[in-house]
Amino acid sequence: MNASELCRSILRDKNLREYGDLAGRLPFLDDHELHDHLEERSSLLDKASRLGALTCYNGTKIDCRSLSPGCIACAEGTWSCLFINGICNARCFYCPSEQKEPGLPVTNTLEFPDPREYIAYLERFGFTGVSISGGEPLLSFERSLRYIAAIRRHFGNRMYIWLYTNGILLTREKLEKLKDSGLDEIRFDIGATGYKTDKPEMAAGIIPVVTVEIPAIPEDHDRVNDLIPKLAAAGVKHLNLHQLRLTEFNAPQLLKRGYKFIRGNKITVAGSEITALKLLAGVLEQKKDLPVNYCSFVYKNRFQGRAARLRTASIACRPWEDITAAGYIRSLFISGDEDVLKGLAEKLENAGEVSGGWQLSGQGRQLFIRSPLLDITGVPGPAALNIRYYDTRFTGAVTYRYPYTEIRLTGRRKLFVERIQCLADYPAAGAERELFTRLFPGDSFMGRVNSGDTGVFPGANSKVAGISPADEFSMIDALGLPAGKKETWLKILDFERPGMGFQEW
Repeated sequence: MNASELCRSILRDKNLREYGDLAGRLPFLDDHELHDHLEERSSLLDKASRLGALTCYNGTKIDCRSLSPGCIACAEGTWSCLFINGICNARCFYCPSEQKEPGLPVTNTLEFPDPREYIAYLERFGFTGVSISGGEPLLSFERSLRYIAAIRRHFGNRMYIWLYTNGILLTREKLEKLKDSGLDEIRFDIGATGYKTDKPEMAAGIIPVVTVEIPAIPEDHDRVNDLIPKLAAAGVKHLNLHQLRLTEFNAPQLLKRGYKFIRGNKITVAGSEITALKLLAGVLEQKKDLPVNYCSFVYKNRFQGRAARLRTASIACRPWEDITAAGYIRSLFISGDEDVLKGLAEKLENAGEVSGGWQLSGQGRQLFIRSPLLDITGVPGPAALNIRYYDTRFTGAVTYRYPYTEIRLTGRRKLFVERIQCLADYPAAGAERELFTRLFPGDSFMGRVNSGDTGVFPGANSKVAGISPADEFSMIDALGLPAGKKETWLKILDFERPGMGFQEW
């Protein structure tokens, strides 16, 4: 089994674990349909590129030339989304969740019932953008105003603030209050209202930036395409298109529409991406005055997740560990004879590396070491380079299941960062050790990052170590490893760097 076949097998298994029996009943594209889909996507991407579209973030987001300031904060990893409630007054067939629990304001699984505590969180981690979402924020209008105003008072112009809404409850009076509270941008899902444009038109004269943000629904392509000139003329500044994805909640509604699906880290509607790219290419070709941003699910999965991991990894990372380009903690250690490891430690001391970047274990049989220092020590033939990775996450209370670091936000409020080992210790000896150091040299990781330093890593739009994904797979295949070890190497690739391009499956 080559690496590409193994990737497909891994995706099948992952989808089955997440979606259960549902994954076995879905109408996926067959090989012929998938070939046609990928050919059409490639053609549309080429067309968009020829017409000037800028593709960025490892080829997962287009067009990046005229993004909203909020989208820029998201892409740079400095965006916090506060879910002000969990209820909604629309019943969109594509909604991924039930939206029936009012709840407290929450972000990143952390509840913030007090705006002051949320502001301390924003300050502590260096956020530059905040979105107020739901549910439907206008169902908790006074609460939404309170948080927006408190954030604006504290940060002034340092924070860009926007709000998502379906617009059903919006009035001119509410728009004026949102403006007075300090709102910079309002985003409308007009798909929830049959593509009515009256509320975006009303907002365009009041809120500085008005955006329409909708899922790319295949059967609505012509309708949206015809609306674009009207939106531009009304003062809408951005059109954001999202890829439809399947959840257990929306599956019955999506299946009723006769969609076919594509496997991936999440299952997505096959025609949604094509629809978004057609709309984007059409706007560029006809020079319509409305920037279109296609926000693919692959972008969200790779870069929004990465930003969250970097915030917590920077806190939990130990001095002798590295933070990878994908936001995981990489912990390397050389294991072997005690005298050999003492000799390596002496090399490090003689080179001036006396503390911080390495640690010899108490028993003297493991030398924990940062990746760049391998250039000094090397890995002697009889020794093994052991690789492990940790994921990190916020929690509001200690679970005592994993090691944790405490963070005090205010006199009363504490957060905790847990570190969870997500790859069992993997010994890379011989050819595997050489492959690891070739794929991930000492300059291919984030290095030491400070809390809040979550900007796009250097080379985010280029291949890691100058090696393409296809070449990475070929190099893994060439080792002739059994399927289990090959699968581990594919996991290592995911832990090390965000992948390139749109979903390949």
